Amino acid sequence: MGASVGAAIDTPDDCQMTGAGGDKVSLICRLRTINSELDTTNFSVIPARVTISLEVECSDVLFFQSALRNKSFVQLTRLRQLQIEYCKIGEVPRDAFAGLGNLQNLTLKTFNTDCTLPPELFKENKRLTKLYARNNSITVLAPGLFTGLYMLLELNLADNDLTNTWVNSETFMDLLRLASLDLSHNKISRLDAATFRDLTNLQVWTFA
Repeated sequence: MGASVGAAIDTPDDCQMTGAGGDKVSLICRLRTINSELDTTNFSVIPARVTISLEVECSDVLFFQSALRNKSFVQLTRLRQLQIEYCKIGEVPRDAFAGLGNLQNLTLKTFNTDCTLPPELFKENKRLTKLYARNNSITVLAPGLFTGLYMLLELNLADNDLTNTWVNSETFMDLLRLASLDLSHNKISRLDAATFRDLTNLQVWTFA
């Protein structure tokens, strides 16, 4: 991922500007992989001063593993929306989303056979309102994964491999504003009523 010079903004060669207004830019970057044996990916070439939305889409026909590094997007302090799709990431490092204090919407769909999310992954993303982590084959929701996400309104964990073990009364305890929860197409056979004890604003939830 290298930079090319546009009329006013330097953008990476494999990224396209999809929206702009004043000092706000949306980018979509189509890559083969992220930091694999095929590619080395440097997100620091993305124009941090103006980028508020970033979509990273890897090839859906290649089966090479991708890898996020700690502080991959740390310079993108104005980023409000981040979408990562088809990048076959096996383990997301703890500080992958460090520095993204203004992030509101995060989508992670790896379509991998296994993906691990560590505790406190979102510790610097307190402004998240929408979190979509479906199609990742996630088997574990680490204790503390959603700690501090008091502003979260929508959580989508559909199409993973979650079981009863990892969905309990403590899993969503900080999500006091959550209005929509999707747990469909997992391996959950039943949910205890205590699971929803703290979700007093929940309006829509999908389980089957």
